[in-house]
Amino acid sequence: MFNFTEQFFTPSGRPISRVRLYIRVSAEEQVLGHSIAMQEKEDSGFAKRHRFLITGKYVDPGFTGKNMNRPQLKQLLADIKNKKKDFDAVIVWRCDRLIRNNDYYHSVIKPMFDKADVAILSATENNDMNNPYGKYMRNMQINNAELESDINSIRTIANLREKCEQGYSPVARPPIGYKRIIQNKKKLIVPDPETSFYVQKILKLHSTGIYSDRMLASLMRIEGFTKCTKKMVENITRNNLKFYTGKFDFSLKDYNGIKTSKEYQGKHEPLISLELYEKIKKLHNEHVIYASKTTKHDLLYKGLIKCPKNNKYLTGELQNGKNKSGEYEYWRCHKPILGDEGCKQCKKCLKSTIIDNAIVDVLKEIEITPKQLNEIKENFKMFFNIQTQYDESRKEQIAVKLKKLRNRLNQLYEDKLDGLIDLETYTEKKEKYTSELNELTIEHSALSKTNQILFERLEQAFELCKNLTGHYFQLSNSKKRELLKLLCSNFFYQDSKLDIKVKSAFMTLFRTFVFNCDIFDFEPNSPLFENGASDGIRTHAYRNHNPRS
Repeated sequence: MFNFTEQFFTPSGRPISRVRLYIRVSAEEQVLGHSIAMQEKEDSGFAKRHRFLITGKYVDPGFTGKNMNRPQLKQLLADIKNKKKDFDAVIVWRCDRLIRNNDYYHSVIKPMFDKADVAILSATENNDMNNPYGKYMRNMQINNAELESDINSIRTIANLREKCEQGYSPVARPPIGYKRIIQNKKKLIVPDPETSFYVQKILKLHSTGIYSDRMLASLMRIEGFTKCTKKMVENITRNNLKFYTGKFDFSLKDYNGIKTSKEYQGKHEPLISLELYEKIKKLHNEHVIYASKTTKHDLLYKGLIKCPKNNKYLTGELQNGKNKSGEYEYWRCHKPILGDEGCKQCKKCLKSTIIDNAIVDVLKEIEITPKQLNEIKENFKMFFNIQTQYDESRKEQIAVKLKKLRNRLNQLYEDKLDGLIDLETYTEKKEKYTSELNELTIEHSALSKTNQILFERLEQAFELCKNLTGHYFQLSNSKKRELLKLLCSNFFYQDSKLDIKVKSAFMTLFRTFVFNCDIFDFEPNSPLFENGASDGIRTHAYRNHNPRS
């Protein structure tokens, strides 16, 4: 029983007459019944019994008491710091409403309240601060609040870890492409039929390396995914990428506050294969995402021809010909070096037809003769047969290892059921065997597909080499640019002369076409160029005989 005739004082000894209320609940406490209305009723009753005048209140709904990152608590401390003297004390239902951290209480809250001569009163706990026993009891209240919070944290972490081990991701909202449903009183994550198709398409296109996040978002909106944004694409292709393989990472802090992340095998259905996941991760590690900005005019030689004096690319522009003869494409350097007489030539225009003729001559010179093509075919047949024999031998070895690993996993599960091994040993070995199994499965699948893909690309490459110039004119401007960047190390325009430096053309073209991608429209693959061919094999000079000033 409280002594309702008891009088309370501020830290300096002034009698308390005016008070404000501070109320806080977290989500868990609301479930337990520690509602805002209940706390306000208790605090107001305490103030009424002691004839205090309530001048205001602060309410923080859904905030933890372990830290001070709460808007109304910050407002309360700001009012105290600004010396608003319309209250002498702050009433809380219990001291843990104000703070659940002993360090914050003694280093921040208590010194600030004492300096402002404002008391802390609890509606349900001891408030006698005039003797050592009362101060000891107040410290115990704060310590008990922190202990309770720490115990709840340990229980929460243990529950979350167990949930992850069972394959259920504890995230509040599943990534785009999934939705949460309730089945047999369990919350399950399943593919969302409205968005999963777009997620799969985004990841497949992203793996080519030629689309930026902004381009993918724009493309998806055109195709019907109207809510798709650049940030959403970034989350799909990077932040949530592993989730789409059926696995997920989850980070938890232990009792010492050390945050650790661990991979778990989820029960949700994967949207992409492990092969596609590894391909995208490799792409991110190499930092190769080629994407160009959308421009008004798709000019063929954009980003190709440089002025050697200032090392800047020439700018393309469309100009109307005389007597309404149509539009013509010209290229000029807009950044001549000041004070350099020799750079005045940069002001002259290079007509695109001059460049076209130079490119045709280059392509004709590097085309492969029928005799050379037959020799290359024979060499590749020999290589193909050797590679096929090796791949078949390797597939047999992998099949044996896969069988052993599956037997080990089955035996491991039986040992766990029989109590021969503990949970920690089971988990550790299971992760090891599963990781090896996934790697070997990916390798086995790749070996099964590689030879067929390689053979098809060889046929396409041989067909291409018969008429390189003809194929070039069938391409779009973007594909032509890729081919020219592949074959030519640089274009320089100086003194009314266009110099084109050509690489070791055929092997560069062949290696890129067969082993990395085809820039020709046989199938949409990634233009990840790894040519390594030496530059400077041949240099072609084409003089602009009729420059337009």
